[in-house]
Amino acid sequence: MKNKKTEDLEGNTGELVNALQSANRQILSLENQLDEYRWLEESLRKRTKDLNERVKELECLYAVSNSLPSANNLAELLLSVCETLPKGFQFPASSWVSIEVYRQKFTTRGFRPSVHRITRDIKTRGETVGGVSVCIGPVYDRDHKHAVLPEEERLVEMVAAMIGKLLESKLAD
Repeated sequence: MKNKKTEDLEGNTGELVNALQSANRQILSLENQLDEYRWLEESLRKRTKDLNERVKELECLYAVSNSLPSANNLAELLLSVCETLPKGFQFPASSWVSIEVYRQKFTTRGFRPSVHRITRDIKTRGETVGGVSVCIGPVYDRDHKHAVLPEEERLVEMVAAMIGKLLESKLAD
């Protein structure tokens, strides 16, 4: 026969085992939630970075489009675009612009050619009259996956088209 102490001890041991099993399940559940929160946090961080890049591109496009109508001097305008366009890139400090129109070349200060580049033609009335090139220098960023983003390619394409339209309107005047 079991005495009272032994019964109490067995009862307490059973309760203790149940409590430990319950605590273990709660810990596993919390670990899963923590993993999910970490994933969400990383996802939000990436989405925020992507959105910040789109904002930079839009601000750049807005600045270029605002400078076009008020342009009196084509050379000043193209130099201004050269200085403005890198601001729309993920690595503006290592992005350099060259614009060539009617064999005249305009570049950012310290222009450096690079293997990573985006080049788009400037066309007026279907004829190529020049081009916009953005060269991207070496990037030392551990999160860096692509030297050139697809959105940056579209940005250069839009700027080249805007310059082409401006030249067409100047020719029409």
